[in-house]
Order: sequence, then C-alpha cells, then structure tokens
Amino acid sequence: VQGVLGLYRAVSAEIAEAIGAVLSEEAQARLAERPIVDPQVVEYVLLGRSALGRFTLQDFDIALDYFQAALEIESLYAPAHIGMANVWAYRAQWGLVPLLEARAAEQPYLEKALELDPGLATARSSLAGSLFWRHWEYQRGLEEMERALDLDPNNARNRVFHGHMHMILGRSEEAREEGERALELDPLDPFVMGLYGAFLAFTAPPEEAIQYLEAMFEDYPGAGFGYPALAHAYRRAGLTEEEARAYRADFALNGWDWAIAAMDRGMEVGDSREGLRQAAEAMVLRFEETYLPALYLAYLFRAAGEVEKSLDWLERSLEQHDPNLPYIGLWGWDKLYDHPRFQAVVEEVG
Repeated sequence: VQGVLGLYRAVSAEIAEAIGAVLSEEAQARLAERPIVDPQVVEYVLLGRSALGRFTLQDFDIALDYFQAALEIESLYAPAHIGMANVWAYRAQWGLVPLLEARAAEQPYLEKALELDPGLATARSSLAGSLFWRHWEYQRGLEEMERALDLDPNNARNRVFHGHMHMILGRSEEAREEGERALELDPLDPFVMGLYGAFLAFTAPPEEAIQYLEAMFEDYPGAGFGYPALAHAYRRAGLTEEEARAYRADFALNGWDWAIAAMDRGMEVGDSREGLRQAAEAMVLRFEETYLPALYLAYLFRAAGEVEKSLDWLERSLEQHDPNLPYIGLWGWDKLYDHPRFQAVVEEVG
C-alpha cells in the first residue's frame, strides 16, 4: 500500500504542477504522510467510489456494500465513512429517499469522518454538498467547497461540484471553467462527464448539449443528471418528441415499467404531450404509496403543458425540501417565471 500511496502522492503533485494548481501547506503536509492502511480497505473504498460515480440505483447499493466492508475491517478509516455519507447524499439527490431519511443516515458518517480527519478534502466537500444542496446554505457550502479544493485541487469531482455551485449562483463563466478543468483532470470519469453535460444542458447552445449528451449516454446510460438533462436540452431546442423520448429512457433507467406503459397508452390516443401527461398521472397514483420526488412530477406536467398541475407539484417539492430545487432557475420554466406561485417557491429556495 505504501507503494501505491507513494505513487498517488507523486502523481498528484505532478498534476498540480502541470495545471498550475498551488497546493496549500496543509495539502503538501498530507501528501508527505505515510498512513498505514490495510490494502483491502483501500481497495474497497476505491471500488465504492467507482460505483458511486456510475450513479445508478444498482451502483448505489454496490457502493454501500463496499464501504461497509471497508468499515468492518477498519472502523476508523475516514474515507470509508465519507463513502457511506455520500451514498445517502446521492440517493437523496436521485430522489430515491426522503431528504430527512437521507440526512439522518448521512450525518453520523459525515460527522465521524470530520472528527477522524478534519483536513480530509473529500470530507470537507461532502460537508459542502450537504450545506449547499440539502440545507440551502449556499455561501457556507461554497466556502467549504473552496476549502476542499485548497486541500486537494486535483479532485475532479469536487471541481465539477464547485462549478455547479457557481452555475446555480448565476456565474456561468466560472461554472464552465470549472467543468472543463474537471474534465482535464479526469476525462474518463462518467460522473464528471455527466455533470459537465448538465452544464451544457443548462447554459450552452442546446445543439452542443444534445450532441455531447447523446454521445456520452451511448457509453454511460444515465450518467450525471441522467436523461432529464438531455430532455431539457431537447426542450430548449424545441424538440418535443425527443424530449418525451428522453423521459421514457429515464423511466426505464428507474425501472418504472408502469410509467412507460402509461406513456405508451397516451401516445396511442394522442401525441407525446399526452403520453407524458398520462405517465405523470400514473406517478400521482403511486405518490402516496411510495416515495417519489414531487419535483419530477412538476417537470412532467410542465412538459405536458399542464401549467397549474406543474405548479401544484412544484409547491409539494418545496414541502419535500428537494435537494434539486436549487437548480430551479436553470430548468427552463418558460412562462412560469413571472407566475406568483413560481416566484414564491423561488423565494423560499433562496
């Protein structure tokens, strides 16, 4: 393991020099450390991070198993605690579990990691994500992420998260710069690629976003923000049939066969809008039985042209404290921007 860690330190320093990053004294001191860690623990954590990066329902479970296995061997290994925290954070972001449930599961692992190693860059970035997306404390979250980048300027995922923070705060130029830098650092990470695709979907010409996302999804189905980002790019380009097709692909990714069946029934009697409307209505019927993100219903009803229903579910997403609501200003709500109900949600999200 010491050989692997030594190689990591050398490569990290070389990358920093090549891209012009300046390592803080604290980061340099950490690179000089030689922690004694069971090789199996390191392997499990790396495999868990890789699974998380694929960002699928199945891979969240795989990642959880790897991080738990690491903690069974070494219960005081901070990166494994951060891995566990991130599994629950990502599940909340995907819309798999209610935010309060995710917070309750995430927080003990995050706190333990910070207790064990307060200078761990991934611990600081996880804290940043919690503050920014799940507590809506934007300035504190941004400051914590910048601290994480001071500790490890070569972490591509932290770079792309930092870019998303800037994008949400209306700084599109800084956002894209960070996204491009993240790709330079790790051009093969599907998670980085997916979140960079989201930059394009939100801020670049839609044709550019469509070309990038379509190519990426051929190799990494649903990476990053998944197919809703592509649907948004199609919507911006006025391609309503393609927008519906992207949502259908997302239904398949989630295992929602019932939504696909409802959409197909709608398209048999109408157009793609009717298909999306019937898929949304099918989701409404399941809303009380199982956890579903109300924000997703708001997207579907909006795509179907159902303005008032879209606003109804947007308000319910506020009740869920959906961690994707900070992106509300980027999702292209068209004529709803000036609607008093829409503005009330924007004000609450901050």
